[in-house]
Amino acid sequence: MMYKVATVIVFLAIVAVYYFYYILYEPIDVIASCSESNSTDPYFVPSFPSSQPHVCFVVRTYYKHEISILALVASVLGSGVQNASFHFLDTQINPTFDVLPDIVELINELYGRDVAQASPFTYEAATIRFPTIKNFTDYGYIQTDLYIHENILRNTSTKCDYIVVTNGDNLYSTQLLNILRPVMMNKIQLIGFEFISHYGWSYVDPNIDYYWVPREGLDVHILTEFQANKVDLGAVAFQVERWREKNATFLLDKFLKNITAASIDAHNSDAFFIPMFAEGSTTETIKSVLFVHQ
Repeated sequence: MMYKVATVIVFLAIVAVYYFYYILYEPIDVIASCSESNSTDPYFVPSFPSSQPHVCFVVRTYYKHEISILALVASVLGSGVQNASFHFLDTQINPTFDVLPDIVELINELYGRDVAQASPFTYEAATIRFPTIKNFTDYGYIQTDLYIHENILRNTSTKCDYIVVTNGDNLYSTQLLNILRPVMMNKIQLIGFEFISHYGWSYVDPNIDYYWVPREGLDVHILTEFQANKVDLGAVAFQVERWREKNATFLLDKFLKNITAASIDAHNSDAFFIPMFAEGSTTETIKSVLFVHQ
């Protein structure tokens, strides 16, 4: 009990700091156009009805995200939306994220419903299925493939219309799902949105080529495109129906075909995956900052 009380206190403090610095970092351009209210507040967006498309956040995490995953959940659910769930994957080899089930229980208690679950596809579970993974650094992508294909794509009882694959220390605008609503209702198969990042990144300006920016102490506004080095995995929503059609994997197919080739591509699996998914898919990019890449 003391652990839960202490966690909640720290969680509230972190959410406050993150929100004032990041989520309010710059105005959201398209909120007003999404509003269906007569409210005089130009930034008002009504809560997302539960009957609308359900978004599953597949969250790749490890033991150092003990507090930050609470902030992640709060950032998405802050506007009172009901159509999101969080699927946490412990991708750490050693040590394992032993308190993750407790944090999932705490999240469900805080929101009064089952909004979170911990994946059974731990690193150890993956090595039982594929023993050669023990000698292979997959950066959690094989676990991600296993979970998405077996718990979402092949499991019709799991309610997911769109998937966002993200990390446990990332943050979103509370209006993310409200702003994505009309695009998802139009069944767009790949949806991107702009974000900020403090990492060195290829930054776009209409008048210049891409260039690398310093990492230290600089938040960079990234104008998302569905190309390598122009998008982050957390800044994209994938339509589940389209994912089934493509039967796509980040790394598992490569791993099963050629371990040597897979080891070369492992770290940049998302950079290869997003352009592949975009090929032949209907796409749209929201011209608004809705994501903070940590």
